[in-house]
Amino acid sequence: MPNPLTGTVAVRGLEPLVRGTAVLAGGGISKPLLAELPKLAEPVAAEARSLASSIVHGADHQQVGLGETTVAGYQAGRRGIAAVVRQRAQRTGPGDVHRFGSFQMRKILIPALRAKEEEVIAAVDEFVGSLIERSLGA
Repeated sequence: MPNPLTGTVAVRGLEPLVRGTAVLAGGGISKPLLAELPKLAEPVAAEARSLASSIVHGADHQQVGLGETTVAGYQAGRRGIAAVVRQRAQRTGPGDVHRFGSFQMRKILIPALRAKEEEVIAAVDEFVGSLIERSLGA
């Protein structure tokens, strides 16, 4: 919703931002934003790889870390109009593979997102601001 006093737009969430920018400059803003989404999610993917490599698991609670394939499998990407971090490895996880989905969400992906949330928000703000400035200057 535009704020006439400050000339800024406050958007809560990525979906309204992409949909809102689709009308600006005939979609000239939303297309580059969609292309940039994987890069904007990369800090979260890097944090997920870091967390996965230092995971503590097992009965003796040793700091073992997950395998290199599992760690390298955390990659930033895009799904529709959302930035995502996915686990791309074919076979992943310690022991109980059927429980690994909830394990990686609780111990890796959600903590990685929380740790990098402010950095990602700042990067999105900066990128969208530069796109708007370019479209107004063109």
